[in-house]
Amino acid sequence: MDTHVAGMAGTPAGGRDRGIALFEIERIGNAPPEPTVRASAARRPLDGVRVLDLSRVIAAPVAGRTLAQHGADVLAVGAAHLPNIESLVIDTGRGKRSTQLDLRDRSGHVALRELVRGADVFLQAYRPGALAARGLGPQELSDLRPGLIQVSLSAYGRTGPWAQRRGFEQSGAIGQRHRIRTRVRRPVLRLPGSCPARRSTMRPATSLRSAR
Repeated sequence: MDTHVAGMAGTPAGGRDRGIALFEIERIGNAPPEPTVRASAARRPLDGVRVLDLSRVIAAPVAGRTLAQHGADVLAVGAAHLPNIESLVIDTGRGKRSTQLDLRDRSGHVALRELVRGADVFLQAYRPGALAARGLGPQELSDLRPGLIQVSLSAYGRTGPWAQRRGFEQSGAIGQRHRIRTRVRRPVLRLPGSCPARRSTMRPATSLRSAR
């Protein structure tokens, strides 16, 4: 994470995002307190917490896996038309159930809204505004399920010239250039890899445990 931030500092996107916090917490509604599993009955800290995980590849799926390891009931929601990497699905899918919903279709859209009504946490890593364009923005989700905790991860922040870029595709292209330069024995730039991506997701996962 620190390497990534340092590498971004000299870019237009990095300059614009310099004053934005790495993590932001925003209250978008009010809801009454909800009962949780009593400590005497819970085997793990997040027993009874229901999580919808709409994410792929590394960063957000690791956050979902971490919640599952602490007892949450995590449902990974993907779609057949969205690309994924099998080895990462195996790695980050441990402890989760999974389903596929095509949000381009009305049936998939309706099914997701129904799942939201029964969830406690909504974790997603779509580009900023992508879900809102389908009527699934933070306020719409909060109206469906008052008290829903929503966690949104993005590669380059929600504002700035790179906000709409797909994070993993960009990192993959940078990694390819890194390998090419290494073969010809030239100095290489230290670049972010999967380890920073994995570390970055521990903070939201830890925050959710604390909030409960």
